[in-house]
Amino acid sequence: PQLAFFWYKRAADLGDGDAYNNLGQSYRDGYGVEKDAAQALLWLQKGADIDDPFALANLGQVYLAGDGVEADRAKGLALLERAVAKDHVCAKVELAIALNAGSPSKTDSARAVSLFHSAAQAGDARAMRLLAACYARGQGIAVDDGLAKKWYLEAVVAGDPDAKAELAAYVAREKTPKQ
Repeated sequence: PQLAFFWYKRAADLGDGDAYNNLGQSYRDGYGVEKDAAQALLWLQKGADIDDPFALANLGQVYLAGDGVEADRAKGLALLERAVAKDHVCAKVELAIALNAGSPSKTDSARAVSLFHSAAQAGDARAMRLLAACYARGQGIAVDDGLAKKWYLEAVVAGDPDAKAELAAYVAREKTPKQ
């Protein structure tokens, strides 16, 4: 970890966006260096300032979670939107999750489904599982048992750690007689 941090720092000193993001993540997670929220924010912001999609996505998550900063939903969403505009798959998933969270006046489930679908088609296993759950619950889209099962199975095959259990629970609920 310390050697990786050393090289991230060298690359960041040369203006590399990936390195800005990696340094920010290293400081945030304590990877090769002591955790330091202020340094994490500084390096992620440098990456966001040059429109690095990974830094934009990670900084957006920092603001949504209030991880070392005051939580700022609007700022977090705006950063994720910028990453999504650069076709960052993980940002699509995180933005979709954020759009599905909170009070009904702050949600946009139809847009979340669209983002989950785009990320799922790009091969993101978590997006596949979350899209399946939307079809199963009718969240942002009409209930569709066939598509719910399809996407749960796709997520299982793609290796999502929670998909198998969610699929089993869904099938069990389906077989339980309604009262």
